[in-house]
Amino acid sequence: MNDLIILGVVSGVLSAATVYLLVSIFKNIVAPWYLRLVYQGIDVSGSWKSEEEYTNGKTTEALSLNQSAHSLRGTLVRHQEIDGDIIISTSKVEGEVWEGCLTLKIRSTNSKRLSFGNMLLKVEGEKLAGYGSHRVLGESRNSPLRYGDIINKQTTFERD
Repeated sequence: MNDLIILGVVSGVLSAATVYLLVSIFKNIVAPWYLRLVYQGIDVSGSWKSEEEYTNGKTTEALSLNQSAHSLRGTLVRHQEIDGDIIISTSKVEGEVWEGCLTLKIRSTNSKRLSFGNMLLKVEGEKLAGYGSHRVLGESRNSPLRYGDIINKQTTFERD
């Protein structure tokens, strides 16, 4: 009797593990492969760069995107020089591309300096142009912006 219970428990655990493994393989390997195979949209994967100069400094952003059909993942590294102060921040990027437009959700990777934002960009040849909103990470001595303020700005990235 005890042997049957042990056999039932072991076979149940093995069955559950097999189902979990098959679902993981389908979800992480088969489905993305199929989507890449049939996807006929625009390819925005790769490196993109944006530079903006101000009277008191400049900001350079490097956007790196990996694409799987409509889904986008990547990183955004922002390098700011304001009044001689240098602020470098790295954020993870998630989003999607649909009919030549990108929607990106951006979140900082540093849990001690939280920032987040969104971008809506349109593919224009070798450029991504549109608008972004994000939370200010750094302060400048001569700027009215303070840590935590939300700013909206027009932005353009060019293929790097």
